[in-house]
Amino acid sequence: TRDQLGYSEFLDVLLQAGNNSEDDLLWVASFGEGLWRCQGRKPCEAVPMTVAGPRFNEVSALAHWTDPADGSAVLWVASYGGGLARLQHGRWQRMLAGEGGLSSNFLQRLLAQSVPGEAPHLWVGTRSGLAHRVGERWMPLDPNTRFDGASVKALAAGKSATGIPFVWIGSEQGS
Repeated sequence: TRDQLGYSEFLDVLLQAGNNSEDDLLWVASFGEGLWRCQGRKPCEAVPMTVAGPRFNEVSALAHWTDPADGSAVLWVASYGGGLARLQHGRWQRMLAGEGGLSSNFLQRLLAQSVPGEAPHLWVGTRSGLAHRVGERWMPLDPNTRFDGASVKALAAGKSATGIPFVWIGSEQGS
């Protein structure tokens, strides 16, 4: 609630981590106001975003998965101007454009996707294209599917009739 979280003009991003029970974990983020962790009926707690660099409190998207190697929770935080960060085992790691797969530090959407037999996939929509991470590695994208220069505004996971996972991508230039 507004009283639990303190003043925030907008609560921009919500992410539920669990199976729709009252004890589920809820992540709440606000553009310019930071990140909170809410669980059950306990008061929400501010989560210090100890990631160095400008504009990281401008959270634009959240995603999560469970690390198949050790069962730990992984929270992904996208920012508008501050790149991507991962929170795992209580530690933050920041990723910026030019260090791997991100085409821009202005991130707009995140999508975590489970693919049978593979490490979890993370799709990142930026204001200048698309990035794809599988587990610990950034994956190169075919030039025809990178959406170079396009502002990626929406990401949604789907499966074909035969169960093959795919991703819908919406941009300012169409999907």
